Amino acid sequence: MSIRYRQRYRTVKSTVKSKFNIHKMAIKMNQRKEILKHFVRQRAYMEDRIEHDIETYRKGWMTLHVKDRDGRPIPGIKVDIVQKNHFFRYGANLFMLGEFDSKDCNLAYEK
Repeated sequence: MSIRYRQRYRTVKSTVKSKFNIHKMAIKMNQRKEILKHFVRQRAYMEDRIEHDIETYRKGWMTLHVKDRDGRPIPGIKVDIVQKNHFFRYGANLFMLGEFDSKDCNLAYEK
């Protein structure tokens, strides 16, 4: 009988804990929606700016000269290049930093 009681107690306790966690998640989702509404209004601008900046700052041209052992150019050779790493290790969306109309929106973006 005490074992069943313990099992029931755990079930009740976990159910209460689950409901509490769901409530906390709902609060966080509402806060998230409130903050993100500013970004939704600026979405087209941000996407255009991101695309432009990728083309401008993260891509570039290069010339690869393939030579044989004696240093003579090898004409018409096909080369496959695979990028294994890049200098820009971690991305961060800072394009709208300080660019919203209100101080509150800018503070929300900074968080």
